[in-house]
Amino acid sequence: LLTLGNLVLATTKNRSHRIALDVGIYAELTLIYHDRSYRALPWTYADYKSPKTIMLLNSWRSTLKQNGN
Repeated sequence: LLTLGNLVLATTKNRSHRIALDVGIYAELTLIYHDRSYRALPWTYADYKSPKTIMLLNSWRSTLKQNGN
C-alpha cells in the first residue's frame, strides 16, 4: 500500500514491528516519506531501499498527489 506518507507491505511472517491484519497476515511499515523522499527503516528490505526503487515510488507519489489522494 503506497500512500503519500509511507509504503506498507503485507506479509505472512510475524515480527515484533508488524501489525496483525487478519489471521496470518501482517502489515509492515517499510518506507516513510520525509524531506521530499521515501526513507528506509532499519528493517526495510534492500530492494525497497535501492535508489532506483525510491525514485520510482517518489514518481508514483507525485501521481497520487496530483490525483488528490
